[in-house]
Amino acid sequence: MIEAGQLLYPARLNFYAPTLVYKAFNTERASTTTLADDPELTLPVEAGGVYRMECVLGASGATAGDIKTAWAIPAGAVMNRVAMGPSVSATDRDNMQVVRRVNGAATEISYGLTGSSASTYIEERAVLIMGATSGAITLRWAQATSNATATQLQFNNCWLMLQRVS
Repeated sequence: MIEAGQLLYPARLNFYAPTLVYKAFNTERASTTTLADDPELTLPVEAGGVYRMECVLGASGATAGDIKTAWAIPAGAVMNRVAMGPSVSATDRDNMQVVRRVNGAATEISYGLTGSSASTYIEERAVLIMGATSGAITLRWAQATSNATATQLQFNNCWLMLQRVS
């Protein structure tokens, strides 16, 4: 934390600068409800740190498949996230119910999709309080209901931002 009267050096400012990753390619998953790590939406975290996390996901797929998310965090870390996105009953992206929940990192949250040609957006925010173990924070996701039509996280519509705040 930066305190009043403290000298600011570039290294200290960089310490608190946000880090952003975005999907450089589409990732598709079909006929599976088993959560798996996203190959791109992951960032390193240090022991003892406190981080602010924001993630936006642009997803598409069959309304029968939907999508579910959770997060992998290092042992000893604590994270509750606020999640907002379409309910699993969604079929029209312009007229849908939105679910807003608060859950722990590992709790699976299901969201609705409105078809393979229409992007649906999900937003998750959290504070991650690290324990004594460094590691990574990684998005885990799968279809909420197994379906042969792939659920897709889109390369130009997904990003993860992490900022150390303490």
